[in-house]
Amino acid sequence: MRSFGSYLEGFTEHLKGRGYKENSIKPYIASLELFFLYLRRKKIQVVQEVKESDLASFVKYLKSTPFRSGKNISIATVNIRLRHVKQFFAWLYRNEYILTDVGQSLIYSVREMQKEKRIFTKDEMARFLDGITDKLYRVIFELLYATGLRLAEVVALDRDDIDLGSRTLNVRCGKGAKDRVVPFHLLAASLLQAHLKDLEKIKLKDDKALFVSQYGRLTTSAVRNAFKFYLEKSHLTDKGLTPHSIRHSCATHLLENGADIRYVQELLGHESIETSAKYTHLANEHLRRAYKQFHPRENELFVEVDEHYLNEVDALISFISKRSRKEITN
Repeated sequence: MRSFGSYLEGFTEHLKGRGYKENSIKPYIASLELFFLYLRRKKIQVVQEVKESDLASFVKYLKSTPFRSGKNISIATVNIRLRHVKQFFAWLYRNEYILTDVGQSLIYSVREMQKEKRIFTKDEMARFLDGITDKLYRVIFELLYATGLRLAEVVALDRDDIDLGSRTLNVRCGKGAKDRVVPFHLLAASLLQAHLKDLEKIKLKDDKALFVSQYGRLTTSAVRNAFKFYLEKSHLTDKGLTPHSIRHSCATHLLENGADIRYVQELLGHESIETSAKYTHLANEHLRRAYKQFHPRENELFVEVDEHYLNEVDALISFISKRSRKEITN
């Protein structure tokens, strides 16, 4: 039987073949080495012996075991570790090293992870966008909300990536080295069209980049600074919002309005639908809040019609009728 290490080498080569950079592969290796150490403590020596219950117990181990600083690792990190392990077993299964994908039905603890997420409400998003006076940053943030792109993906866009006719853009080598085509709405198209016309009027060092400054292609740090400025202007600094919150908000608002989760998965470029599924929790929380706020029985505003109530209504009707007849005769 092959050792854990030999399978890890094969999986690492698989990630490299998919275009993962070295810095993106390192977290996978760290997660899997930690998992292999855990298996050895359980006297499991080969991947073929691993069961779904072993993955579940590994999650409990991560949640309960202090690391380095003496504190337990965050739920977000637990989910990342588990995702790496699940992808490893999916790769083993596709290559017929194991008979069943033991991680396929194991779901991340996404509910706990979402406590760390911060998103705009729809009204807050509109307030933020409408408060942006700079034309360049208005189109950038409008495009971020329209497409759910990551900040790094937006600043990496070239002018040739934009197709105004079909209202789509090409995201080239996004996270995980995956290209995808993403649609955008009419308002974003209008802003982009005006932006492209402005670019034609000036000489630039970088004649390919879609978003530029006087120094060349716009940087993520410049966009972050602009985000902070306009967030303060909108009086939204108390929520812990970041530029990535726009991506979370795009996905959540789509789901709240009835979008299929697989559409959201494709739009955001998620490899696994479980990564997109975390947004359904945010959408469901919104639905629960609306339910509690507006459903009459939930608010105890609904009074059930009983016999006593009907008798009181009849008495009131009789009183009004008698009073009306008396006023007519007088």
